[in-house]
Amino acid sequence: MAGGAALTAVARAYAQLTQLVIFVVAARVLGPEEFGFFVLVSAFAYIALKVSEAGWAEYIMAWSGDIHMIRCTYGISWISGAVMMVIGLLATAAVSMVAQHPETQLLVAGFAIWILLATPSAALNGTLIREGRLVSFATCTILAETVGLLVSLALLQAGYGVLALVGGRLGLQVAFLAVALVITRLRPAFDMAQPDLRALAEFSFNILASRLVITLRGYSGVFVVGAFLDPVSVGLFRAGQRVVGAFAELVGEPTRILAWRSFRLARDTGRDDGFQDCANRFFPVLAVVAIPGYLWIALFSDEIIMGLLGPDWQGAAPIISLLAAAGLLGAMGQATEPLMSLTGQTRLMRRLILAYALAGITLTVAGGPFGLIVLTVAQVVIMAIIFVTNLYIYRTRLGIAWLPVARNLLPAILPITLSIGALILLDGLEVLTGMNPLARVVLLSLPVLALYLLLLALVYRRALRDWRAG
Repeated sequence: MAGGAALTAVARAYAQLTQLVIFVVAARVLGPEEFGFFVLVSAFAYIALKVSEAGWAEYIMAWSGDIHMIRCTYGISWISGAVMMVIGLLATAAVSMVAQHPETQLLVAGFAIWILLATPSAALNGTLIREGRLVSFATCTILAETVGLLVSLALLQAGYGVLALVGGRLGLQVAFLAVALVITRLRPAFDMAQPDLRALAEFSFNILASRLVITLRGYSGVFVVGAFLDPVSVGLFRAGQRVVGAFAELVGEPTRILAWRSFRLARDTGRDDGFQDCANRFFPVLAVVAIPGYLWIALFSDEIIMGLLGPDWQGAAPIISLLAAAGLLGAMGQATEPLMSLTGQTRLMRRLILAYALAGITLTVAGGPFGLIVLTVAQVVIMAIIFVTNLYIYRTRLGIAWLPVARNLLPAILPITLSIGALILLDGLEVLTGMNPLARVVLLSLPVLALYLLLLALVYRRALRDWRAG
């Protein structure tokens, strides 16, 4: 099981890497306008996919009965995907009226077929995880991502433009579906009993409602930029999201796993101060990783965007800096789901998710008419509101006092300040200026990272001894 979990983590990291490579190459080849057009169409397709998936995978993972119910759920996933594909194909007749891009209809049709394949693939995902076949799941993911990468790059090189990206997604989905079907040998069934169908529908509605709210919140910025501005602005905004999102995902996934494990162990001790003691360690550790990471992105946004995408994308640099500030404010929220689930506050958690989403969408729409920078500032304001609200909820509902957490974080201020200052001084020396801008700041950051880790070890040496002893 441990080996499977490790391989699953490697598969996730590999998927992030392949998607980042595709993003960088596609952005360089297509430019902001073409890439922005693709982002708008793919955003609608992704929301349609969430509707089509409708919690089938989660239902399979939660099911503890016989295999026939799983086969029936898998069969419904094919029906759901087919229905959404038909809707997408019918939409191709209308999209040409609102979009002047010559590839619009082919792109929408490609995404419609992608949804047909991706929906049952999600159900097979759930089947593999339910059966504990994590090695098989990871293998499917790595193979499929490799196919998607190769197809995307080949089609981009051949000059297929935005169609290359949907072609890559189709290649990925066909590969995953084929391999997963060989592994699971799962056959669809279509004779689900009425009571089971009602139970599945109720489960699906609850999953779908929460997922749609979260998805709409995530894509609200893209839609608002598209509505008030132009495809170029969409491309710049999405580029900023993608760059900051890469670090957020790198930090976020281990943070969620660590939060579940740490706070569950704290709960299981039965001690009244178990959660507080865990929080005193967990949040400072999160901060010493997140603060310098997001500050680095904000400070070197120009070098990042120039090094990755080139001068045509320089307008995304201030977007990256602002989104990095928003990401830092939101880092603590990675612990919200584990904490509230483990303390029986799931109903409050659902209300919070809805409130955060509605507030985010409202502020994003309000900022849209005033331009891309104001809209991005709105994202910082949203995350600041969420940050303050989380502090209050953790204190009043979960009983976590913030003074001891802040006291444990205080020693890290000196290493963070000195390291960032040293990096700014190194950058100002203008050494290695002939290199790629991103490669240069990464190279300059390596000795500073070593300095930061050394300073952390010095200021936390007593705490490290205590933790090892514990």
